[in-house]
Amino acid sequence: MSNTKATIGGAVRGANGKWLTSFAMIIGVSDVFQIEARAVVEGLKLAWSKGFNQVKVNCDNAMLIDTI
Repeated sequence: MSNTKATIGGAVRGANGKWLTSFAMIIGVSDVFQIEARAVVEGLKLAWSKGFNQVKVNCDNAMLIDTI
């Protein structure tokens, strides 16, 4: 991992689109794919820690979503 940093974040919304919780953090950078993957993982961890066990992930990286 390099010394370069990136900021990631995400929001958890209910079925009606209402905001429930969100996160933001600074991470080390390897490449764009790993940054986006980390954002998905951190979002899922947050949702699960709040008790949401059925989630829908929205991400604009088709390669990432196809590998999940």
